[in-house]
Amino acid sequence: MKRASLVFATGSVRCLLWITSAALWPICGCSTSATDQAPADGGYDGGPPDGGGAPAHFSTVPPHGLLPSEDQCAAWVSSQPTPETVPANQSANQTTPTQAWLSDLHAIPLQGTPTEAADIAPVTGNFTGSTDMILRWAACKWGVDEDVVRAEAYEESSWRQSLAADDDAVCHSRNVPTTALNYWSEPSPCHPSKGILQIKLIFFNAFPYAESSTALNADYRMARQRTCMNGDISWLYGQTSTDWGTYPPSTTDGALYGCMGQWFSGGWGDSGAVNYVQQLKTILTNRSWPH
Repeated sequence: MKRASLVFATGSVRCLLWITSAALWPICGCSTSATDQAPADGGYDGGPPDGGGAPAHFSTVPPHGLLPSEDQCAAWVSSQPTPETVPANQSANQTTPTQAWLSDLHAIPLQGTPTEAADIAPVTGNFTGSTDMILRWAACKWGVDEDVVRAEAYEESSWRQSLAADDDAVCHSRNVPTTALNYWSEPSPCHPSKGILQIKLIFFNAFPYAESSTALNADYRMARQRTCMNGDISWLYGQTSTDWGTYPPSTTDGALYGCMGQWFSGGWGDSGAVNYVQQLKTILTNRSWPH
């Protein structure tokens, strides 16, 4: 959400039943690309399992599709550890919210409708690992292609959890009691967009862990992506985009990229959103994020 800054192709859909120690998952349309066609039945599409039993790549799940649990995602990601490429994130990568704070977050998680608030209820930030592992965990949990998440994190912050950006004169939470643990206030003018995926604290009541916890930042941002993809942002209803159709989105492609653009511009398919997605796709092509 900081600044203007992700590929679907149809193909044959093949399905299999993949048994793990935790669950029986339907795997459809298996591929390792962000361009996959999502399964028509809305089943979980995690990509092909690797030799260790976890998906090799987390792909996009269509609107209202079946999602794995955060614990299953944590187990899958932890079975495929990746090294830390942004040492400055190490402290934030080991920080997770307290239960008391989560209670306050879930009481008033954002400015929005009850449906939008309910979509934030599964957010916990309960994962630690390298920056890449945290992004993969959030991608898995919320059904967003992992490379698209990597690309957005690079566009928003160059993978820096410490980044604070945007300029605003409104520098406090608007609908949170000052006694709540997630109330935010700082001197004006301020930089209200925080963290690896730039959560804007004027609208999203995720202080202070949006700044101090990489996992909470990624978890919250991808929860909001799923809210949009599932058609739960009521004030977007009926808005039409040449690129992504009419909201609520009817295709996985429209849902994924239309909602990525919405995170940046606030609208559906406006020029800011379209330009943002074009930049994300360039990052995807070049794989510009830290390796």
